[in-house]
Amino acid sequence: MIGSLAVTKYSSLQLFAQFLLILCNDVRFVYYFVGETINSFTVSVVSHGHQAQLSRLLPQLAKLCSAQLHKVVVTHNTQEQLDSELLLRVRNFPFEVDFVTNDRPLGFGANHNNAFIACKSDYFCALNPDIELLDNPFVAMANSLNKNDVGLSYPGQIDSNAAPLDFERAVVSPYALVARHWHAMLRKLGASTTIASGQPVNWASGSFLAFKSTTFKTLGGFDERYFMYCEDVDICLRAQLLGYRMERADAVVVHHTQRRTLKSVRHLAWHMRSLFRLWRSTSYREYKKQFMGVNN
Repeated sequence: MIGSLAVTKYSSLQLFAQFLLILCNDVRFVYYFVGETINSFTVSVVSHGHQAQLSRLLPQLAKLCSAQLHKVVVTHNTQEQLDSELLLRVRNFPFEVDFVTNDRPLGFGANHNNAFIACKSDYFCALNPDIELLDNPFVAMANSLNKNDVGLSYPGQIDSNAAPLDFERAVVSPYALVARHWHAMLRKLGASTTIASGQPVNWASGSFLAFKSTTFKTLGGFDERYFMYCEDVDICLRAQLLGYRMERADAVVVHHTQRRTLKSVRHLAWHMRSLFRLWRSTSYREYKKQFMGVNN
């Protein structure tokens, strides 16, 4: 057989939901009318004083992505003054926006896991507030996630100068970590170094990472024993060990990233503690054994 055509089967109720979505372009109306949504996302955004970034991101989601969004959960991980103008604007958005303020700061995984409790859509997405949208990436991610073996999807990422970012990475070993920082130091000193290319993609950045909701539930969400770092590495490894495939969607976003590990002793300590936990984990050892042929 030269090729095959993948056909998605919908019930009559689902087809009616699709018709309503095209007609009114409002996921909330479809959900309340027929009780379900098709190819829709619940998006979790965690803010650590990112009011300016939220004021850019949320209107972009409403303008570019409304047909694919069922709900956006914004978690304020620190006590911060909410933007009154933004609160007024989101009332007119064609999807639900829930604002949650934590009594105390929680980690990356705990915040997104708490947001997932409100998820009643097909897909769940962790999204950083410092992401800037160029168009609608959720259509392409839904197309990826509609494939039976794909459990996680993510867009490409560039910086504000349109330079590619390292959003796809190989799994980090203690040796690789030392080598990476050694090469970075040599480059700063003007030395010529060669970084191996064509490395396999073992995990993708949690700054924009989408899941089938059933996959996220099966995985038990992010492992909350990590704090601020390596939650994305761990869940990508565990997903692949269960037979799910990761796929980069045909979409690109801008990530105004800040490498806080390089600027803060506290963040460096969190990062190293999470790395040591990862290296001791069963999922890390099993992944290296099954996918990399390494037994230690």
